[in-house]
Amino acid sequence: DVCSSDLNSAQAHQWYGELLLIDGRAQLAQTQLKRATELDPLSPIIFGSYGLALAAARQPDAAVVAARRAVELDSTLLVSRFMLGTVYLQANRFAEATRELENAARLDATSVPTIGLLGYAYAKSGKTAQATELARGLESSIGKKAGAAAAAARVYLGLGDKGRALTLLERAATIHDPFFSSESMLESFFDPVRADPRFDALVSRVGLSKRLLSR
Repeated sequence: DVCSSDLNSAQAHQWYGELLLIDGRAQLAQTQLKRATELDPLSPIIFGSYGLALAAARQPDAAVVAARRAVELDSTLLVSRFMLGTVYLQANRFAEATRELENAARLDATSVPTIGLLGYAYAKSGKTAQATELARGLESSIGKKAGAAAAAARVYLGLGDKGRALTLLERAATIHDPFFSSESMLESFFDPVRADPRFDALVSRVGLSKRLLSR
């Protein structure tokens, strides 16, 4: 729990909420991040994280409102665009997601997580060739760029290739991809493989909670 000395620290609530989200506890994460927004209503990163927690709790409309606020507070910050794009994807608003993720990519064309989500957005929008090109580029970067394996896996999930996605997630675990300690697998992107025994084994292998198996 957040210690008493940190009860009025927005950052403490933010960090705790983000840890709860990674641990598969969306409702508790939402509570902590909401409190963080109240303590610091001018932080785009806190509002973006709150949006991610709401999306994980399957509240897409509220998630979009929170993540839009992040962009309103700082439209030049890549992470604001990235988180809004992530929320739009989970709300199945693919055109808007593509726009935000393309904006994020323009801010930093080397951002591996952005490229992965943009590839997913292309795939879900029927732009198979563009999605496949991004996936292959990410695969060629595995071992060279942190997060490339998990990012490529997301693209293949968008393309409907669950086997390839799981193989890449397993590769990510083998090379200790930082994805597993920095992003939440509660995201709806992983719903197609959530009941797969390979996903179950992966969650155990990287030391994450079994709560991630039952969205």
